[in-house]
Amino acid sequence: MDQREFKGIFDPRREPPPPLRRIHELMIKDSLKLRTLLSLGALIQLALLLLLPYRLAILPAVLLTLHAFASTLGHSFLGTALENPYIRHIVPGRTSAQIPSPFTGQHGPTPSASSVVVFHLGVAFNHPLGLACPGGREVTAHFFSMLDALAARGRDEYGLLGSSRWQGTARASHNTMLFVMYFKTLAGLHKFAHDVEHRQGWEFLERIRARGDRHITAFHETFEVPAGGWETIYLDAEPVLLGDTDVKVLGLDGKWIWVRSLVKAEGPSMKGLVERMRRVPGQLFAKAM
Repeated sequence: MDQREFKGIFDPRREPPPPLRRIHELMIKDSLKLRTLLSLGALIQLALLLLLPYRLAILPAVLLTLHAFASTLGHSFLGTALENPYIRHIVPGRTSAQIPSPFTGQHGPTPSASSVVVFHLGVAFNHPLGLACPGGREVTAHFFSMLDALAARGRDEYGLLGSSRWQGTARASHNTMLFVMYFKTLAGLHKFAHDVEHRQGWEFLERIRARGDRHITAFHETFEVPAGGWETIYLDAEPVLLGDTDVKVLGLDGKWIWVRSLVKAEGPSMKGLVERMRRVPGQLFAKAM
């Protein structure tokens, strides 16, 4: 086993991580079908043609098309001459997520040395009106209230490590909203589940179900993963999922710092899945050492 300390990609930060972002605009946009968006665009263009001279009416569409065309060509073929926003936060090379110690802030030399709790929390709207369906506004408000509670108290009271936002695209509505969250312990997640924000949201869902409404989906999944029972690897990737988490640590100067989980995937212990999960070579299903 390689005993070198994993090297973090980022320096510890003094400021708390940014709060979980609200996504009302994305949810509204992605709740609309492509034909609806095209119809709205056509109606706007028709209104401009009726209200303005022809040359002025087509100017917005022409400028938007030229901007999109020039931007795509520039980012694709001009290389470093024009900054590509799609790779702005990419961390080059092989990286991995290793949860730092809450006492020292060090990542240690051992892969997957800590246990982790993975929590999926999601909601979807099975209605032609999407988020505008009966009860949709209230459910969305409760959902964001939970996210606000996690942003304000999550790391101190619940042991939240971090969260990633995802959106389902398998359904035509595209309005399945999912947050993948990581907690230090099951006890911390359990405390969040029994605090007022989560409880009020669940009680509201029970009330609308009691009156016969079945068009709002809510779901969660919980996985308690022991040390040695998980592994991560990212190649030329923006910090994401467990790689976009951090631990609050008391620094040497007595002030709080936040240490991020992403490290360089170097050395024999990062070679492959067997090594990253600390298994015996040739015996993948052996218990972690």
